[in-house]
Amino acid sequence: MRLIHSLFKNKEDAFVAKARFVVGSSIKNEDILWATKFFAPDSFPFMDIEGKKIMVANALEYGRAKKEAKVDEVVSAEELTEQDENLPDSEKKGLYRRLFEKYGVDTLIVQPDFPAGIYKFLSENGIIFEFKTQLFPEREIKDAYEIADIAHAQRAMEEVFPMLVKILADADIHDGKVWYDGGYVTSEMLRLVFDTELMQRDCVCEATIIASGDQAADPHSIGTGPILANTLIVFDMFPRSRKKWYWSDMTRMVSKGKVSPEARKLYEAVYEAQLIGIDMVEPGVNFHDIHKSAAKHLETRGFKTGRDENGDPFGFFHSIGHGVGLEIHEMPFARKNQSNILKPGNVITIEPGLYYKGIGGARIEDTLFVTDNGNINFAKTPKELIELP
Repeated sequence: MRLIHSLFKNKEDAFVAKARFVVGSSIKNEDILWATKFFAPDSFPFMDIEGKKIMVANALEYGRAKKEAKVDEVVSAEELTEQDENLPDSEKKGLYRRLFEKYGVDTLIVQPDFPAGIYKFLSENGIIFEFKTQLFPEREIKDAYEIADIAHAQRAMEEVFPMLVKILADADIHDGKVWYDGGYVTSEMLRLVFDTELMQRDCVCEATIIASGDQAADPHSIGTGPILANTLIVFDMFPRSRKKWYWSDMTRMVSKGKVSPEARKLYEAVYEAQLIGIDMVEPGVNFHDIHKSAAKHLETRGFKTGRDENGDPFGFFHSIGHGVGLEIHEMPFARKNQSNILKPGNVITIEPGLYYKGIGGARIEDTLFVTDNGNINFAKTPKELIELP
């Protein structure tokens, strides 16, 4: 017998409904944060029944949730878990039982990473589960509230990035490395300046990539140790606003000293590919077609993609972009064999790159807002290679 039926005195009168359901902390779970606009450290249940948004809050958060959460109803966890001789379960299990009884829900639509323990208990008691990769595909379309927060993170980043460039500009070159104020300039030092300045602008950033030389040939090497002179330096910056918790994303290239002719060709090809990609961004375009056009251009310029004798990839071996929002990487993606047609309201990156050991790496990235008839670039910082003597 299904759990929901066991909770109604008249089973014939029970209204059985489906609910999109998620349990977690809105600090860690972007779906809950998006759905409730309520930032809280503790885990709580949330469900959406045909557009009606309902969350459960404990006594510590109930008052604040009533004021701040953008939901239709806030339910008290304590009221749901009052003692009842017909519900001899633990407090948490009693909460779920009461919640589904209250709203007549017996089918839950959840994501594949739904907590296993809760799934086991509920499925053993008759709740039906449907799994979907995207619980809230509506998240792909950003509204003015979201765009403003992405723009805030972008502005903060573009205020701070020139500070890092100035450190390199004021530095000297010693033994092939960058020297400033009595010591070598390191990736860690520049990252600390960036992170500290961002915090003063109400943003945070995790694992900012500042990598030179062969470290830049690994796209997600954050960079460690002294910055090498006469090489391409990748600054991949992705701050998150602490106002509404949206991200932005931008990558720029800098060199201290002269780069090799091979490295310059690398940069120029990526620059051209990025312009091709940005020019294609508009509603109705398949995101992966943008990737293929950029990849074709890089191949035409003579930059092959493959694996070396050690199995390590080289060339343009990542996708050209991804969605940006409450997650730094979210739908839509420009993945192979996956049709992601761009829609007005999407926020995406365009970021082709080339990576070769012995030459280095080059990547240029902008975050774009897809409009009704094209796109708007959040970035104002020029994308030309910043060459410093």
